Amino acid sequence: MRANTPRGLMAILVLSWGLVWPASKIALHYSPPMMFAALRVVTSGLLLLAWIRVRPSPHVASTPLRVNLLLSFFNVSLFYGLQMLALRQLSAGLLSILVYIQPILSAVLARFWLNESLRLAQLAGFALGFSGIVAVSVSGLATHAPWLSILVGLGAGVSWSLGTILYKKYARSGNPIRDVAIQLVTGGTVLSVLAIGSESLAAIHWVAPFWGSWLFSSVIGTALAWVLWARLLQGGTVSGVTVWTFLVPVVSTVISVLWMGEPNSLGLWVGALGVMAGTYLVNRPAAPAISGPSP
Repeated sequence: MRANTPRGLMAILVLSWGLVWPASKIALHYSPPMMFAALRVVTSGLLLLAWIRVRPSPHVASTPLRVNLLLSFFNVSLFYGLQMLALRQLSAGLLSILVYIQPILSAVLARFWLNESLRLAQLAGFALGFSGIVAVSVSGLATHAPWLSILVGLGAGVSWSLGTILYKKYARSGNPIRDVAIQLVTGGTVLSVLAIGSESLAAIHWVAPFWGSWLFSSVIGTALAWVLWARLLQGGTVSGVTVWTFLVPVVSTVISVLWMGEPNSLGLWVGALGVMAGTYLVNRPAAPAISGPSP
């Protein structure tokens, strides 16, 4: 499987998104959550702006600024802020499963807000996904994970879902990378203000593991992942990419358990299986799938 083929690009994308959760967990051992969220997001946005500068695209219709500001609130400020707050208390695998309720929830919301059809298989997928979330939440509580952090993690998934629906409804751009860059820089600025107001920059330990986690999360897990995503979009493989996002929590959970020694339980894997199966059923290529920005 060559890396420059659609399947190769999808494999790199899934690995990037799957590994970014444990990488972020490592970073939080050395940094307050909002500080790291701001650093990761702003760095990614600036890298994407540099990419646009180096590789300019033909003039295309732009998404209105007010829409990008709204999207930056849901897809960046809330999404990244909530997930980092939750990740401080939860394992990377558990949180990735909670957040990846997004593809399932987005399909249901699209039925009511975008008048998109909802097939029987998608309803079954929603039921499986919801059951998986219940199972993994109960498993988390059994391992003494704070219930508030579980709710915050779910809140990150809900915020991502709302941002996805808003993007689907209002975004009108032929250059998705430019939109994401604007949203990351704008949302990252908000996160920076919140971080400065609630945390101390001096609390960051600038050691090698933090640098590695920060650079991987920013460069590979966010900026590069969005360049790959845009390339796949241009190749007309939207549904193909979306349907395979069910593997992201698998990668994250396996790495978290085997490499980082995080809690492992039957309930965690039962929940992961439910979310994976639900995501596959909701987004399989039989019907157009929807997606939005990822971690």
